[in-house]
Amino acid sequence: MIVVLDEDEALREALRFSLETEGYRVSAFGAASELLDSDQCSGAACFVIDEAGCEPGLTQQLRRQRVPVILLSSGGRRPQRTRLGGLISVVEKPLITDALSRRIAAVVQ
Repeated sequence: MIVVLDEDEALREALRFSLETEGYRVSAFGAASELLDSDQCSGAACFVIDEAGCEPGLTQQLRRQRVPVILLSSGGRRPQRTRLGGLISVVEKPLITDALSRRIAAVVQ
């Protein structure tokens, strides 16, 4: 299960479609509060999160679970990365290559 969190609905749905065509089960959320209120956190193999949506409550939850996190970054939000410790990878936007797919494959194996 790959959990996607991105406020941008078009990008979120494109990621869902792309990852499902690669054979992953995907749960997608538009806000950290929706994700925290669901039971999907406990069953995830990997989180793909827009760095802008990485709120403190979500950061704490992810650190407790020790599940790999891939941050989608537009650059500049370095403090979010340090709060997650060594569990994160970063893929820069725009997503015009297969960097995200390769990163997911690397962390879920």
